[in-house]
Amino acid sequence: MEKSSSEARRYVILKEIYKKKAVSNEDLRDKFGVSLVTIRKDLSELESIGLVNRTFGGAIPILTDKDEDIIAYEGSIEERSERIAITKYIIEKKIVKEGDILFMDGGIIINMLARRLSDKRLRHITVITNAINVANELGTSGAKVILTGGDLRSTQGILSGNLSNQTIDQYSVDIAFIDVDGLSLSSGLWANDEVAAQIKKRMIKGAKEVVIMAGHSKLGHEVGQLFATFHFEEGKENTLKLMVGDLKNEKIIKIDLLDLPIDYERPKENDPIQNWFKNTLKEKGWTEPIWVKEKSGGRFEIIDGKRRYLAAQSLTRAGINTLSSIPIKFEQEPLVKRNFKIITSSNYFKPQEDKRYFLNEKRRFKEVASSIFVDIAD
Repeated sequence: MEKSSSEARRYVILKEIYKKKAVSNEDLRDKFGVSLVTIRKDLSELESIGLVNRTFGGAIPILTDKDEDIIAYEGSIEERSERIAITKYIIEKKIVKEGDILFMDGGIIINMLARRLSDKRLRHITVITNAINVANELGTSGAKVILTGGDLRSTQGILSGNLSNQTIDQYSVDIAFIDVDGLSLSSGLWANDEVAAQIKKRMIKGAKEVVIMAGHSKLGHEVGQLFATFHFEEGKENTLKLMVGDLKNEKIIKIDLLDLPIDYERPKENDPIQNWFKNTLKEKGWTEPIWVKEKSGGRFEIIDGKRRYLAAQSLTRAGINTLSSIPIKFEQEPLVKRNFKIITSSNYFKPQEDKRYFLNEKRRFKEVASSIFVDIAD
């Protein structure tokens, strides 16, 4: 999305301030050909989102030298400012402590956190990452850095594939820091593509606690690949968990309970589809023989020897509605549930930006588990 004229001007003003270390209102007025009132409004906006300090008649930088190249990243000034605020919060609240072992995946905000951890010189932390930039940021900090290896995705600067997955699977860590592309209490956490989703899944599974670093614009949006869901533990007050499932052979199917002709052809005993389905049912405690025929689109027809009756009876006892086509999700590994926090901020909405998604998700999270949702603007 292209920047508005005012946002584009503020972006150039910001670069000018960091280049010259100090600017005057008059110089900016002459450079941009706008009024002093407009320049003062621009500087006031930049100050309100934590990027500059206004002085008498001008402005100076507020960020350290290490933060200056944040203005080169893609995204709006508000987005950059929010990332700065979230990473500062994590450092100031000492969420990472000496001796911690961490997972850190890719993403601009994760890279910024790595830079801040490097500045803190926490020498006894260990970081396992698949992001080359994160490893570079921490490489001279004294921390122990383990790069996963794997296939390089050069456009993103991350490593993926079997070697990367296997490396992550070997570790149990204290905290996994996860970036997301979408977040909704109803569905869960979303990543732009399946490769990123698999990495994030594995990191969550191997962590005692998960910290989700989510810009405000990610809340209420579902995009790409779902990789984790939220689980409310009934009977336990204010308890919400982050849950991930099978990592190897997750399969969602639909079963059509059809009343087929008696002479319908029965599949062979050694049919791989039948064997997989029967074994899965057996693992779930369903003892009646149920035969299926694979259809297109990941759907199956029940063709049990006694036809629909026994199939429906068995599935009904398992708590499944058999009146229509039904989705069943099978995992070959148990679900795991993890403690987590969501860290975001409501301070950085752009003018005219719709706040409804954010405020709705915030309200819902606060209702079910207030301690896990951190809006640093509160």
